[in-house]
Amino acid sequence: MLTAGHCLCPTPGNPAEVVSFYPGRHGSFARWVSEGIKIRVHNNWFSYGDDSNDLGVLFLEHKLGNETGWATLEVLSDQQHENRYVRVTGYSYERQEDLSPYMYTMQGLIKVIKPSKIYYDIDTSGGQSGSGVCVEDGNNIPRCIAVHVTGCPVEGNGAVRINNEKISLISQWLNDHN
Repeated sequence: MLTAGHCLCPTPGNPAEVVSFYPGRHGSFARWVSEGIKIRVHNNWFSYGDDSNDLGVLFLEHKLGNETGWATLEVLSDQQHENRYVRVTGYSYERQEDLSPYMYTMQGLIKVIKPSKIYYDIDTSGGQSGSGVCVEDGNNIPRCIAVHVTGCPVEGNGAVRINNEKISLISQWLNDHN
């Protein structure tokens, strides 16, 4: 499962000891859950807290994709990012009741494009870090183009962009795990 590095390693050099994944959780109801069995975090996040590399992968005890669905990863050019609607689905801290999270999806336009990050006009809040930033073009398979990591009052809320370097690293992590 692709997520933000700070979800797996909250401060540089200090990885989480126990991580559980609850896809589609609705308050206290969680149809699926899987414990993490291994984490991989971008070295520049792990060592230095470099926010342009705030990315990681959680390997799960149970394969949940057949029950929950999948998203593919895609690298888009700067031009393909321009005027693109994206959606972020995650667990907004502001929308919790009795400390039970609910999954929400919001969408908006990409506003700023940088080599390692994108920023968009989507109202997000704490708790949504690690959510995939996805596009869909009528084929019903979400394509993840970035991972939500931050709120920024100037540029907009933002994500670590899936670029060629990051997709190569993710592929390496997956190959090393098999």
